[in-house]
Amino acid sequence: AGAPRTRQPILPGEYRANVLGRWERLSPYGAEALQELGLLHEETNLRWGSAEIPLSVVTKPQGYSTVEGDVLGKELRRVERKLNDIGVLEEKILNKEKLSQEEWHKVAHKTVYLQEHRMLQAKLAASGAA
Repeated sequence: AGAPRTRQPILPGEYRANVLGRWERLSPYGAEALQELGLLHEETNLRWGSAEIPLSVVTKPQGYSTVEGDVLGKELRRVERKLNDIGVLEEKILNKEKLSQEEWHKVAHKTVYLQEHRMLQAKLAASGAA
């Protein structure tokens, strides 16, 4: 089980952040998601009116932090689900069943997911969370 998202951020409301060179309006949960994707850094300041507030104050109450292994584990499970879906499609291919164009597209991306799976496993092992 991962660390739960906060029910109530310290400062509810709408904030502005510079994301990829553009100022975007964000909720605290949106800011947290962008941070998890690496688009916002821990030291980023968000604008709330004319005030600048650190990202961590907006997204995490005191004493709360996301465990790196939880985030990596969640991503690893997502990739494993994709690979399982591709395995089902490969069974269809072996049984000479027809696949839609979308299904063929998924099968074609198997190597991408395998590479991502290996990378996430390595990161998880390096973080000591495994």
